[in-house]
Amino acid sequence: MKDRTQLPFLVRLLEDDSPDVRDSVLNELASYGTELDDALASMGLKLTPERARLVKAHIIGKSRFGLRERWPEWTAVRGEKERLEAALIMLAEYMDNNARPGLTTTLLDQLAGEYSESAKTRNVRTLARFLFAVKKFSGAKEDYYEPQNSSLLYVLEERRGIPITLTCLYMLVGRRVGLTIEGCNFPGHFLALGYDEETPVVIDCFNGGLVIDDNLLARYLDPVSVTVEELTRLKADTRTIVSRVLRNLINAYRGGGDPDNAKLMNDLLASMSGSREN
Repeated sequence: MKDRTQLPFLVRLLEDDSPDVRDSVLNELASYGTELDDALASMGLKLTPERARLVKAHIIGKSRFGLRERWPEWTAVRGEKERLEAALIMLAEYMDNNARPGLTTTLLDQLAGEYSESAKTRNVRTLARFLFAVKKFSGAKEDYYEPQNSSLLYVLEERRGIPITLTCLYMLVGRRVGLTIEGCNFPGHFLALGYDEETPVVIDCFNGGLVIDDNLLARYLDPVSVTVEELTRLKADTRTIVSRVLRNLINAYRGGGDPDNAKLMNDLLASMSGSREN
């Protein structure tokens, strides 16, 4: 636990003439993360608007720098689902201001434990029912383009998200309980691809865990025709999924008037593909 009694001295040193001293103070204040306001209040302190903007800008800058520096680490993780989880956690913790490291994993573990205790039969259908009917994870239809819907941690806490993050949730809980669930890179609407023994099962996690048969599938692509069996060829690997998440974030941040975060996500994408989005 940090020594809050040092905060009055740190706040005063924000006015120091030395840039090195001010930078050290900003680093120390930034280390409080989202707890800084509460820590200051506990000591009867409040930053002036100018100081608050300065500290916030420094915190955000350090966070962006940290994500850029750490981003390649997920590619070295062993296992496809493990790599996916590592990449999504990096993004989620950045979007959560690095306030609660480890929480995403804890919440996924809890869901897997609850399902294992309650399910009489473990398969992709009963897991979908557990997540999307019992636990009521659902599609964010009213604020679809909100950037936080691309954060796995936000989805776990708020129980709503966009197709790709809900599918990732389903995949990662499935991994924990021994089920094989893949992403399906369906155009415009990411789907889940699981297997009931040897039979492929396509599930729409955004629409309540709906199991899609060939007849329903025809409505998704009308007038184009495709079968469930053909969808198995659209299985998405980790790199494809992460790239699609980043593209969603680029569009969400641009649409929300946040060019700095849009550029950050674009840089992360470019580091994976070697090409920059326009």
